[in-house]
Amino acid sequence: MFQANDTSSTKDDLNSWLPITASRKAKWWYSAFHNVTAMVGAGVLGLPLVLARLGWIPGISIILLSWLVTWYTVWQLIQLHESDTGQRFDRYTELGQHALGPNKGTWLVMPQQLVVQVGSNIVYMVTGGKSLKKCLALLTSDADFRKTYYIIFFGALHLVLSQVPNFNSLKIISLTAAVMSISYSWIATGASIGKGISHHKVAAYGFKSTTTAGIVFDIFSSLGVVAFAFAGHSVALEIQATIPSTAEKPSRIPMWNGVKVAYLIVGLCYFPVAISGFWAFGNLVEDDVLLSLEHPAWLISLANFMVFVHVLGSYQVFAMPVFDKIEGALVQKWNCTPGRRLRLVARSVYVVMTCLVGVVVPFFGGLLGFFGGLAFSSTSYIIPSALWIKLRKPKRWSFHWFACWISILIGIGITIVAPIGGLHEIISSSFVGVVQNNGNKSHSPFVRIQSQLPNLLGFTKPTFSCINHPKYLLPHNRSRFCGIKSVQQDKEAQISQVKDDIDDGSGSPSTSFLSFLCPLLKFFSAGDPSGERNYLLEEATSSLSTLARLPWGSNSLSDLLNDKQNVDPPLPLQLFEFGKYLFSYELSTEACPFCRRVREALTELDLSVEIFPCPKGSIRHREMVRRLGGREQFPFLVDPNTGTSMYESSDIVKYLFQRYGGKSSPSFGILESTLVTGWVPTLLRAGRGMTLWKNAIKEPPPLKLELFSYENNAVPYLVDHNSGVKIGEYKKILSYLFQTYSVASTN
Repeated sequence: MFQANDTSSTKDDLNSWLPITASRKAKWWYSAFHNVTAMVGAGVLGLPLVLARLGWIPGISIILLSWLVTWYTVWQLIQLHESDTGQRFDRYTELGQHALGPNKGTWLVMPQQLVVQVGSNIVYMVTGGKSLKKCLALLTSDADFRKTYYIIFFGALHLVLSQVPNFNSLKIISLTAAVMSISYSWIATGASIGKGISHHKVAAYGFKSTTTAGIVFDIFSSLGVVAFAFAGHSVALEIQATIPSTAEKPSRIPMWNGVKVAYLIVGLCYFPVAISGFWAFGNLVEDDVLLSLEHPAWLISLANFMVFVHVLGSYQVFAMPVFDKIEGALVQKWNCTPGRRLRLVARSVYVVMTCLVGVVVPFFGGLLGFFGGLAFSSTSYIIPSALWIKLRKPKRWSFHWFACWISILIGIGITIVAPIGGLHEIISSSFVGVVQNNGNKSHSPFVRIQSQLPNLLGFTKPTFSCINHPKYLLPHNRSRFCGIKSVQQDKEAQISQVKDDIDDGSGSPSTSFLSFLCPLLKFFSAGDPSGERNYLLEEATSSLSTLARLPWGSNSLSDLLNDKQNVDPPLPLQLFEFGKYLFSYELSTEACPFCRRVREALTELDLSVEIFPCPKGSIRHREMVRRLGGREQFPFLVDPNTGTSMYESSDIVKYLFQRYGGKSSPSFGILESTLVTGWVPTLLRAGRGMTLWKNAIKEPPPLKLELFSYENNAVPYLVDHNSGVKIGEYKKILSYLFQTYSVASTN
C-alpha cells in the first residue's frame, strides 16, 4: 500500500512530520488545559468512594499526599526535558534512553507508558459509550439501545478526530475537554451539597467494609484509584515537546507555569468532589457519585454529556503519543512514506482496535485496576524520581534525595498493593450485595438457583430460578412469583407425566461428543470429587475459565427488556443440560459449553429456569429428553409459556432474545462463539460435572436447596431448607454437600 522511501530520512526530517514534534508553537496555557484533560478523568467521580473506604482523615490525607508527590515528580520530568547542552527529550522513551541506555531505557519505559496510554484509551471508549447512554436514557426512552452501539458510535467519532495532524492541532478539542471536566466536577460537587443538606444527617461515615480483611483490601484498592487519578505523567514530556525553547526562555518555564495552573484546577476539582460526595451519602456512596445523585434528571444528564465530551478529548491526548510511535516505527522500520495515507490507515486501525476491545471486554476498567496498577504507579511515581537520581545525582540526605526516595517507595508500595486490591475487587464486585444486601438496590445481576441437587449427586427435579434483582428475594415477592399460573399447563403436565413414567427406569446411553470425552477428561479430573482438593489449582482454573468467556453471563440487560416482563415475569422455563455442578467456582464452569451459552442468555434476560441436569449416567432426565424431543441431545429447552421445545444452543439463544429480549438482540461475535471460547472452561476443568458420582444417593431430599449466584459469579451462598444450614464459603459448601448427600452419609 505504501511506497518505500528511496532515501532515508534524517531524524530532524522525521520529527518535523511526526505528530508530537511537527509543531512547536504552543503557548504556556496550552500545557495547562492539556494536563487538565489528561489528569481530570471521569475517575474523579469515584473519589468519594475512596473516603468511604478509608474514612475522613486517611482518605483526604492520601489524596493530598498523591497530589503533592505527583506535582513534584512532574516538575522533575519538566526539568529533565532538556539537557545542559540544550538537547531536548521530546518523548518519555527518549529520556529513558538518555539516562539508562538505548535498550534498557526503551524496554523499562516504553511498555509501561504504552500500558497507560492504550489502556486509558480503551477505558475511555467504554466510558464514552456508557456516559452517552446514561445521558440519553435520562432524557428519552427512545434511546434505549445496548451499550455496544454507543461505544461503536464513540469510536466512529474518533475515526474523524484521529486525523488531526499533530498535538498542537488538538488545542480546541483539549480545551473543550478541560472545560467539560471542570464543569461536571463542579456539578457533582454542587448537586452533592444540595443533596447532603437533607441527607447527610442520616449518613454513616464509618468504614464501608465491616471486616478487617475487607478494610485492608479496600485500602489497597483505594491507593490504586488515587494513583490512577494522577496519571498524566505519561504524556507530560510529549506536551512539553510542543512548546518552543530558546536559550533565553527554555521550554521548562512556560511548561511549569501551565502545570501549576493545571494542578490548582485539579485540586479544585478533586477535593470538593471527594469531600461533598462522602459528606452527602456517607459510606453508601456509589463508585460513581452521579449514580448516587440521580436527580434532577436533566442536571445528571448534562453531567454525563460533559463526561462524554471530556473523554473525547482525553482519548486524543493519550492517543497522540501512540500515533507518534506507530507512525515513527512504520517510517523507520517498514520504510513507509510519511503522508496523509499513512496517517489515515495507521490511526484508523488503532481506533478500531481500541473500540473492538472496548466492545468485547467492557469490564476492562476493572482489569485495568489490576494490570494497569503496575504501569500507572511507575510512570507517575517511580520512573521520574529514578531518572532524577540517575541524571542529577542529588546529595545524600538532601531535600531532593529524600523526596525522590519517598516518591519511589510510595510508587513501589502502590505497585504491590494496587494489583492485590484490584484483583480482590474484580472478584468481590461481581457478587457484593447479593446475599448481604437482599432487598437493597444492586447494580450487579445475579441468579437465584433452587436445586434439589445437581447431576453429580444424581437427584431429580431440580429447579434453577434466575432472578436478576434482589427484590425478588423478599418473601412477598417470592410467593407472588411462585404463585403464577401457567397458560400452557398441558406442556407442564406432559413433562410431569414423563417424569412419573421414568421414575423407576434408567436412561439410555448417549452418543454425544461430550459423552465421548467423559472417560478422557475424567482421567485428569483428580479422581473422587469428594476427596481433598488442591484449592489453589481449583481457583486458578475456574478463574481462567470465567475470563475466557469475557463478560457474557455477568450483566443483565433488564433496562432493555419488555416492561410487561418486568411487571409480570413469565413462567420458569425448563432447560435440560448435559451437566451442572452446584459447587462454587464449578458453578460457572460446567461441562457443556453449549448449555453454558444458553444460561448466559437466561442471565442476561432475567429469566427464571428450572434446570434438569443430565450427566453421563443420569437415571431419569436423559430419558425425559428422549421422550419429549425425540433424541438425546443437549441443551434442550421447553418453554411452558408458548409450548415451544427446541434443541441447538444458537437457536435457543435467538429464540430467547426474540421472545423475551425486548429491544436487545444476541451477539454472536467470534470471541463469544462457543467453538472459540466456550470449550476453554470444559478443558480447564477437566470435564468436572460430566458424570454421575458413584456414591450419589438416588432419592432427592424432600425440600429444595437454594444457591444464590449467577453465571460467572465466583462466590455462592447456599441455603439447605432440609437442615437449616446456610453457608457462604465454597470450600464449606463442597464439604457439606458431599458429607450430607452421599450413600455413606445416609446409611
